[in-house]
Amino acid sequence: MKRLYLAVCLLFITSISFALNFGEIKTISRALARDPIPTNGSPRIAETFVSSYTNIGMNEIVANTWCLETSSSITITKYKREYTLPNDIISIKRVLLDNNLIKSTSISKKDVNDPNWEDNLSTGTPTTYYSDMGANVLGFDTYPSTTTDKILKITYIKQPIALTSDSAVPFDNQPRLIPYHYAICLFTASMICYQDNRATEGDRFYGMYVDRIKNMAASIGLSGDYYPSMSGNTNSR
Repeated sequence: MKRLYLAVCLLFITSISFALNFGEIKTISRALARDPIPTNGSPRIAETFVSSYTNIGMNEIVANTWCLETSSSITITKYKREYTLPNDIISIKRVLLDNNLIKSTSISKKDVNDPNWEDNLSTGTPTTYYSDMGANVLGFDTYPSTTTDKILKITYIKQPIALTSDSAVPFDNQPRLIPYHYAICLFTASMICYQDNRATEGDRFYGMYVDRIKNMAASIGLSGDYYPSMSGNTNSR
């Protein structure tokens, strides 16, 4: 058993510098939860469950930290005010129209300011946009002009690509998120323990997982030139 834990520790140290793939995450998670796949026979928890837990953990981390973002470009169409958002969108972060920033508003605010705004057929470069996440669309306050308005660029928080093959790397293989791969192992290990009716062990791994994503959420948005204060409390005792 000591050898098993030593192997897990070594894999964790390695993961600080190198990405973990889907297969490695499942192996580490099983080792932590003391349910490795035996040479002969089957583990207590089926591989299909472990695969599902791994993907659930990855999705939950993205939803809680907004760590994964991308952009999508759409060509403006004449007499079209609303545009379909990408299917993997979680939240819009930034909207540019021909490299000019467009401010956000809400449908409810537009309803208050002008109850008949939807009947407005005027054309011109938009100054604001609204989003309807239920309908999965983004719309403008006016109809864009195809003469001057060409490309709509949306930067957004996205859902991760599902892990299916053992060689797949979490978080769409983004290098900056490599240090957070181990958090998925902790989540998956906790779910294995819960599935195996070992709630105390599950709680321990889940607590470690929660601490990790809290730290992740606090640091993921920091810029490269940010230096945390080291002054501490200057009040005398």
